[in-house]
Amino acid sequence: MARSTGRCCVVLASDFNVLLTVDSNIEYQQNAADLPVSIIVLVAYSNDVDVLRLLMPQVRELLPTIEPGRLYRVGPLQ
Repeated sequence: MARSTGRCCVVLASDFNVLLTVDSNIEYQQNAADLPVSIIVLVAYSNDVDVLRLLMPQVRELLPTIEPGRLYRVGPLQ
């Protein structure tokens, strides 16, 4: 049975505070304010793990400041 992203976020919220994604359209698919988790969109020219790994210092810097129900973008142009 498929679940919507919003429903998945509600289920995951009992164990996690953040959803990391490369789906740049998620803000048009989900209203982050309605979700019990924060969403961090990784903005990169590729979703290759070696490319995304370069964004992790920015993600680690952002984590202490995140608030539930907000969407954040991390990447070279953000």
